[in-house]
Amino acid sequence: KGRGKVGPEMVGQEGGTAPASMFMRGVPQQDIERFKAAARARGWTLGYYLARLLDLHEAMRTAADSGNVGVRQSLDVLGLQTVER
Repeated sequence: KGRGKVGPEMVGQEGGTAPASMFMRGVPQQDIERFKAAARARGWTLGYYLARLLDLHEAMRTAADSGNVGVRQSLDVLGLQTVER
């Protein structure tokens, strides 16, 4: 469940994960800038910020699936409803 409280300084170390690269096409420039600014404001790497966003999404999905109607509706509006893997 999630990645725990591993800080950006732990990436690639014991308890962290090995760094990798990722390329995404079709991302609007304004979203790229928002993403970079949010990570930079926290002093985090882009990869670490992305990992925290994934943890946030998982926590919100859990809340929605546990009956939090407001969270479920918000996720549904964004197209982030629960999907089966």
